[in-house]
Amino acid sequence: MTSELNGRLAAVTAGSFSSLSLDPPLVLWSIGRSSRSATIFERATRFNVNVLAEDQISVSQHFASSAVDKFHNVQWFNGHNQCPVLPGIVALFECDKEIVYEGGDHLIIIGRVHRFVRYSGKPLLFVQTRYAIPQVHPELQSPPTSLTAAPKELKEMEKLSELLLEAARLRVGRFEKHRRAEGVNYLQSRALFALYARSNQAIPDLAQEILAAPGDCTDTVAELIERKLLTKDDSGKVSLTDAGREKRNAILRRSDVYEAECLSGFEKEQIGVVRGFLEEFIQRFTVADSTL
Repeated sequence: MTSELNGRLAAVTAGSFSSLSLDPPLVLWSIGRSSRSATIFERATRFNVNVLAEDQISVSQHFASSAVDKFHNVQWFNGHNQCPVLPGIVALFECDKEIVYEGGDHLIIIGRVHRFVRYSGKPLLFVQTRYAIPQVHPELQSPPTSLTAAPKELKEMEKLSELLLEAARLRVGRFEKHRRAEGVNYLQSRALFALYARSNQAIPDLAQEILAAPGDCTDTVAELIERKLLTKDDSGKVSLTDAGREKRNAILRRSDVYEAECLSGFEKEQIGVVRGFLEEFIQRFTVADSTL
């Protein structure tokens, strides 16, 4: 939970947060009266809920500490409501404080959600004094799809497609912690790379290029502009700033190191065969698409 009051920033790790109402959209959480941040959250008119990702245990522990200045040497940026937003989170609720109730040695705070953003990744949980991550219950998992009735050629192609998708999923998912180290998420990094390759794009064009829903792309662009990584001209087209280009290059450097680590242990011949196949595979489909 983060907030701001007359230039003073406050943040706490909250273990009690829940949805209260859908219409109107209300959320509820509580803070101990003994917390040094309690006064700010009690008096402030707005706050943000930053839902941490599975690799942010250290962030949770940091903001659960009694440090005087919790934002010292911590990356953050202003949300639409001017309250701090932490990079690398999986969800964000921007709220106006609705009311505060007495709750014994705690204050019960209810907020009205004005903006919600969902990012890729799994949330971090804290259950029975331990950190955890969500997992689908075994009874609810879908059984594997049977391919016994499919022709052999079709089954082989589906297997290949599954391998390609799984490889891409692993590559994207495991690189996420490196993106988070640079303070960006998957969509934000895709936007930076797309605008590096072709600057001065309208948001609908950018959304199509990075395969994002228009609303998600609009939110992504707004956050990158707030962080001075993008700029928007009078016609609504967006481009990278110098800081945005450096951020893209920093992600690329991490990507190069990560790829070298992933490929270590494989023979050059193996890598060459896979690379040659994928390049020809992509070229064939690119030519096919251009003739449609």
